[in-house]
Amino acid sequence: MTQGKYVELSVAQRADVWHRWKAGESLHTIGRALDKPHTSIHCLLAPHGGIVPVPRRRGLLALTLTEREEISRGMASG
Repeated sequence: MTQGKYVELSVAQRADVWHRWKAGESLHTIGRALDKPHTSIHCLLAPHGGIVPVPRRRGLLALTLTEREEISRGMASG
């Protein structure tokens, strides 16, 4: 195994990692199930202290894509 190589995990794989971790599986077991090194699993879990992060959501004051398009078309037409 090469040291320092980052392994990308898909959204589904990340969800599976968190589910397995919460069920009590070890890093090695999760890594074997996903065919990834256990160190890449550790790099996903460690920054959050092993606690599933809260899903991100758009702020209430942020404009939606439709609102942005409407403003852009209004500015383009004068």
